[in-house]
Amino acid sequence: MIEIYLFINPLDSSIINPIQNFFEVVEHSKKNIKFHIIPIISIPLMDYYFNSVYIAKSHFKDRNNLLDKAYQIALNYEKLATLNKQIAITFLYKVLNIKNISEKQIYDLFLEEGKKYCHDLITRSKEYDTIAKDKLKNNLQLFQEMKITNLPSIVIYNFNKSEDYAIKLDNIEDISLIQNLIEANSIKEVIEEQEISL
Repeated sequence: MIEIYLFINPLDSSIINPIQNFFEVVEHSKKNIKFHIIPIISIPLMDYYFNSVYIAKSHFKDRNNLLDKAYQIALNYEKLATLNKQIAITFLYKVLNIKNISEKQIYDLFLEEGKKYCHDLITRSKEYDTIAKDKLKNNLQLFQEMKITNLPSIVIYNFNKSEDYAIKLDNIEDISLIQNLIEANSIKEVIEEQEISL
């Protein structure tokens, strides 16, 4: 079995195409694959993102506003993932496709997707809120344990052979490498063939 953890910045629209490419690989694979999309709000990594979109450190209000939005996206994603992973992914795609998305738009998209699966979504929102907050805490713990230093990052576990553990890639652009790591009998073989340095 293959298990994949995909850590993302919930505000970074540049990840849409790489994620779609990743899903195509997963969809066409004959392997048993379990995957997790994990939206992360880490201040150091968000700081890197802010610099990449030219929001200066002195613009506290703008940065805090984006952090709030990132948190809302991550929280609503985890709420929806509790109901159904596919509607959570659809929500994420829709959010990432809206430039300068507002918190109201985030909430409206959450309702739009969630009500497809759960008609009493608003009534049960507090229950889902508690579950999602716990998941966000667990995500941060996982993020730290896996020593993620870049977003997006992917961690692939290949359990086909007992000596295999995992590999972490600091980007998700190299789809052919990801495909090789998924399809191979051993992560170690791919690392040696492609001379990947860990």
